[in-house]
Amino acid sequence: MKNLLLFCFLVATEILVAQANFQGNVYEMKSKNTLNNVKLMVVEESDTTYVVPDEKGNFDFKTKPGRVKIFAIADGYISELNSVNAGDGSKNVMNIGLVEEKMISEIEVRGARSSSTRHSKMDSAPVSHGELSEITIRSGGSETATYSWSTDSEIVSKDEIGDIESRTNTIKVGVLTAGEVNDFAKWGLWNDLNNNEFAAYSGIWKSNKKERFCIQLTLPSGMPVIDAEVQLTDASGSVIWSARTDNTGKAELWDANFNQANLNKYSINTSKGDFNESFKNLHSFSEGVNSFKIDIPCTVSDQLDIAFVVDATGSMGDEINYLKMDLDNVISSIAAENKNINVRMASVFYRDNGDDYVTVESPFSSSIDLVKSFINANEAGGGGDYPEAADEALMAALKNLNWSTSARARILFWVLDAPPHKADENLQRLMEVSQLAAKMGIRIIPVGCSGIDKSTEFLCRSIALATNGTYTFLTNHSGVGGTHIEPSTDGYKVESFREILVRIARLMSITPDCEEFIAPEQIVQIDTNLLMINPYGIRDTLHANQPLDTNRVDPSLEIQVLLYPNPTNGIFHIRNPKEITEVFIADVNGKILEQVVLDVDRETTCDIGRYSNGVYFVKYFNGQRWCCSRVVMQQQNN
Repeated sequence: MKNLLLFCFLVATEILVAQANFQGNVYEMKSKNTLNNVKLMVVEESDTTYVVPDEKGNFDFKTKPGRVKIFAIADGYISELNSVNAGDGSKNVMNIGLVEEKMISEIEVRGARSSSTRHSKMDSAPVSHGELSEITIRSGGSETATYSWSTDSEIVSKDEIGDIESRTNTIKVGVLTAGEVNDFAKWGLWNDLNNNEFAAYSGIWKSNKKERFCIQLTLPSGMPVIDAEVQLTDASGSVIWSARTDNTGKAELWDANFNQANLNKYSINTSKGDFNESFKNLHSFSEGVNSFKIDIPCTVSDQLDIAFVVDATGSMGDEINYLKMDLDNVISSIAAENKNINVRMASVFYRDNGDDYVTVESPFSSSIDLVKSFINANEAGGGGDYPEAADEALMAALKNLNWSTSARARILFWVLDAPPHKADENLQRLMEVSQLAAKMGIRIIPVGCSGIDKSTEFLCRSIALATNGTYTFLTNHSGVGGTHIEPSTDGYKVESFREILVRIARLMSITPDCEEFIAPEQIVQIDTNLLMINPYGIRDTLHANQPLDTNRVDPSLEIQVLLYPNPTNGIFHIRNPKEITEVFIADVNGKILEQVVLDVDRETTCDIGRYSNGVYFVKYFNGQRWCCSRVVMQQQNN
């Protein structure tokens, strides 16, 4: 009986202790003011409870560990779903911005225009008297283009409609072609470009990060610590750079005034919830990734925030309709791929000072129709001179959109065909954009359109690096728009523009589950061709990445390495022919993590146990081309 009572006491104690904490604030998104009569609906599996914030909108409550969904309820406002897979003992912070229903209605009305005039056949035309009308051209049962016009009294004839169709039926989804340059994957090349072709642009844009520090945070089980705050500090404790860990547990930190002699004075401060810890003995990226294990509850947010910042000046007129149709498709595809998590999307369109507007915004919403309507409602116009208000638009996106406090990923696609202005205030704002985006964990992915010059390309790639992003660009292969410059790189793969954006969103948001191992089939499939590049850069003559004549190569004769065991718990062996003397380890996002010089006896032991569970790539030059093999790391949960 005594033992039974003790057992019951221990079970009851465990139930009481097994809790997750939630703290945060509820506010009106546009004004940031506190709202009255707000309550939170908290859903835990099949249980639903309600929490009332205090007079300042603050809340603090506990739930059982597991998947928790939280809604804020207030009259006249729309709440976003906030959800997280909360670990036992975890502290979860989420600030919830509410959007006025009338703001949503205004955007929907603007985006819908005269939707009642849509026709699937061309038998008759809508009549409009002094109003904007719209007709949708369809081909093969699917929408291919939309044409809008204004008329005071005339009726549009069938002949005119036929002319409209002939001019617009080529505007359809998937026409645009694009490429990607991931400078984290081609680190040697980026450094070489910085010292040569791009050397002059660093001073123009005041972009000199000089030294890179890559930080990897994992739990003792090998699972990545996602969305943790990481700070690089100097000897005085001053913060040099702030960032958040990505979906692989890595954070990129930068120092513009790096001095090797002061390396031992740097520190890393990490925090997530109540957890805070500092680490010393850092090394710069030339010596590899700084890996640290921290013992905190495993928590993975179900929030994924994606924003689109789009140049809408007149010079974008040659491509903007194609871009809008592809973005519409991208939004639908991302939403369809992520049905089990909360995907929110927002958009900012911008022109320039003196135009009808500088920026217009659509707030984050779980309704994909809202952001689609907003994007479709905006047209190209204004501008005039070459530079545009890009820096103001980026800052507006960072400060005015209600980004999730906790998220598995925050992604900003920046579509542009011209640089920002170069006045001192613009340059200062650009530096602040990079620093603030990195601090907030927002990864900026520029999309360079026709009109981009080399100086703007450098700026885009610098901002992508500063925010742990990647650089994408439209190409001439589609035949759409003006001329697109070739990026400075040793090669890239031509892809569908919409497929690149969907792939990037997938790569940057996929996460393991706290309770499960990472099975190989759960990891996003990577096209290994994207990683077959020369890590040294264009100055490396020994491993020059020359185009390969595939007709002269017998694949069966190619020299390859053998990796075992695979999957591995961290340690694996490389058995290689004598012709291969070194390999490079890269992560799922293509980042080069380390260089491994192979042993003379032709079998080398590698240890990737300090990295998070997942798929890694072993890259090597086989005498004919760069090759890539996969290795899966699965550490047992403690």
